[in-house]
Amino acid sequence: MIFVTVGSQIPFDRLLCAVDEWAGMHKDVQVVAQAGAGKYKCRNIESHQILAPEEYNWYFKNAEVVVAHAGTGVTLTAAEYGVPLIMMPRQVEKGELRNNHQMDYMQYFGEHPGIYPAYNSEDLSRLLDLRGELDCVKAFGGNSRDLVEAIREHIFS
Repeated sequence: MIFVTVGSQIPFDRLLCAVDEWAGMHKDVQVVAQAGAGKYKCRNIESHQILAPEEYNWYFKNAEVVVAHAGTGVTLTAAEYGVPLIMMPRQVEKGELRNNHQMDYMQYFGEHPGIYPAYNSEDLSRLLDLRGELDCVKAFGGNSRDLVEAIREHIFS
């Protein structure tokens, strides 16, 4: 099962559309999404606007791979559960955010073991096709303080 999460506050229809199109060509793969408040209506994946925390955690830890926006919370959860993480950053140029902090985040953390950057639908499809070969996200020194410190160092360097 593939779990997709775009967060609950900012829509990310480009990501949902890309995964939905991939799922349409891979009907044998279960895909479940926490889709947030976007306008895109998924046709090929099971979509929920929001999931209760226990449901979200269940899908996350039982996923073969997680697909998400480029965010700290999803990174920490992937490290906690030891799940491969494909991240697609929202982009200012596409009207998805007010600044490019997700692109900056991805450029910094995209080389961390188990985190796979997808900047477009082609990257995303290629990585989903490789899902059984992807490594799990490695812990950041064993606790979230190490990740926070790594982010702090990147911001202030």
